[in-house]
Amino acid sequence: MEKNIYNLFNTTRGELPINESVDLISVLGYISAGEQNTQLGIKLPENTSIVELTKNSENLKERLIEIISRSEIYNNLLKECMIKTIEKSNISNRNLQAIIANIQHIDLKNNSAKFIDTILEFGSEYSKLEGELKEPACIKQIATKVIQIEKGEVYDGTCGVGQLLIESNKIAGEENVKLYGQELNLRIWMLAQINLRMHGYRNFDIEYGDTLIEPKFKNGLQLKKFDYVTMNIPFGVKGIGYELLQEDLYNRFRYGLPTKANLDYSHMQQGIASLKDTGKAAIVVPTGVLFREAMDGRIRKNLIKDDIIEGIISLPPVFMSTGINVAILVFNKNKAENMKGKILFVKAEELGKKERRTTVLSQEEIDRIVNVYIEKKEEENFSRLVDIKEIEDNDYNLNVGRYIKDYKVVTSEGVINIDIEKFESKNTTILFKDLAKFERGMNLPKATDESTATHKAITLSDVQDGELILDNLTPVELKDIKRIEKYTVNKGDILLSGRGNAIKVAVVEDIPDNIIVSNNFIKITPNYNVNPYFIKAYLESPVGQYYIESNQTGTTIKVLSASDLYEIPVPMISVEEQNKVAEKTISSRNEYKESLKRLQQKLKEDTLNIYNDLQIAEVINKI
Repeated sequence: MEKNIYNLFNTTRGELPINESVDLISVLGYISAGEQNTQLGIKLPENTSIVELTKNSENLKERLIEIISRSEIYNNLLKECMIKTIEKSNISNRNLQAIIANIQHIDLKNNSAKFIDTILEFGSEYSKLEGELKEPACIKQIATKVIQIEKGEVYDGTCGVGQLLIESNKIAGEENVKLYGQELNLRIWMLAQINLRMHGYRNFDIEYGDTLIEPKFKNGLQLKKFDYVTMNIPFGVKGIGYELLQEDLYNRFRYGLPTKANLDYSHMQQGIASLKDTGKAAIVVPTGVLFREAMDGRIRKNLIKDDIIEGIISLPPVFMSTGINVAILVFNKNKAENMKGKILFVKAEELGKKERRTTVLSQEEIDRIVNVYIEKKEEENFSRLVDIKEIEDNDYNLNVGRYIKDYKVVTSEGVINIDIEKFESKNTTILFKDLAKFERGMNLPKATDESTATHKAITLSDVQDGELILDNLTPVELKDIKRIEKYTVNKGDILLSGRGNAIKVAVVEDIPDNIIVSNNFIKITPNYNVNPYFIKAYLESPVGQYYIESNQTGTTIKVLSASDLYEIPVPMISVEEQNKVAEKTISSRNEYKESLKRLQQKLKEDTLNIYNDLQIAEVINKI
């Protein structure tokens, strides 16, 4: 079948973009399947044969539209969408004839589900809108299995083409569940209707419209309540129609109304508000939801205090349309007694195999995640039950890395395993906040030329190999001089990169006046009795690197805030011992630099000798 479908898409090449090809082939496949199997929700007019339709290509598009208009289709909006799909298509009648004829060679009576699955798979592989068409296998299986769907009503408020609903149906059986969904994009809504019908389902109700602005499933001013909710929310959507959400009629945002800039928590609360008092939900989110501050942080705090979050499963980048890590948040309004006051964290972000634009989890890995979650098992470095009190102590941050530590650090010497428990139990330490003051750098204005510059700024590129390079600092013009003092860099300050995947540390040595630091760095000013080179040596050590990495947040770009450094334990050693560490650090660095200079000089001399041996030295003139 895959080869036949490839040929269908090949026929449209050059005439239609991939998205329109998916729509057209899906519609034509549904019509043809309906002729072979009237149980799919479409009944063609009597004495109508698709084969007869293709005997000549003249006015084929118009004749096909007439057949759809006269057909009995379960949903009138679906009929309109199918007609418009063909009307707006720029496909030639000849190629339309070829597609319909080739579809006739496929046994759609018995393979309609496989047909539409393959169409959507193909569309996801090559379309720019992959995320709208295809849920990865790990998302479909984990999100539906961890809430243990057995019997009742399942709801997806952002259902896409309905794949989470289909997976729910597979788990529970059609006789045990009724499926409900809503989709904002009319084109995707049409594909959802065709998708579920081609799978032979009749136990569903998928509505078209904006779930946040106009939820379709309700009883008066009350949302309809469901036994299960599975949602893969649209990531980072901004608030179109936000004013209507501020005057919400359905009491959905009892944990807090997110800002207009990001509606992740709005969609999540729509799902939570749609749950019965005994209901469970699995909602796929970007990992930023777990640690973002401001209003998102307040909503997260309220959810945690209400004790309806049962588990969090972190995953690697599994979607083709985005390279960010994702997580599945599991909500349970009726937690088991042994889960009250606890949240199960599962750290699965290191699983999977990278394949081109995404990461694919094996079936064995998916089963492991599901089994650990259902059984609420704790596995070292993989899953852990955490008391809400500990989460409160972490300022309600739900970043999985906060609670399941990875004790491995990648260094220039290779991967090193850190025995943190031994370090913290055997060593006398002091919290970093008691040794220094911390200040994030300045959000810089646009760079200017030297003639108008009032200051120069240190950016990430100015720290190389552990040293601050002053040759090419960025000139900037700053007008509010009163605010500059806290960003000004002085001798003895330590610069630690607060943004980026490479951790950079440098001690400021002799430095001119009017030098400030950009917000890519955290400026650390040690107390008078703390040697900055001792701090640098510790931060660059595997133990220091571990603490930095375990406090970083972010997905594609790692971020570290000044407050993230406060609780890092630092070895408590005397000033004399600190100075010894500093002397060895400086001496070792200087020796390395001198050795490198000698080797570079030797390489230069050897190269000149080679040129002499090649008898080309006389023709080479240095400019």
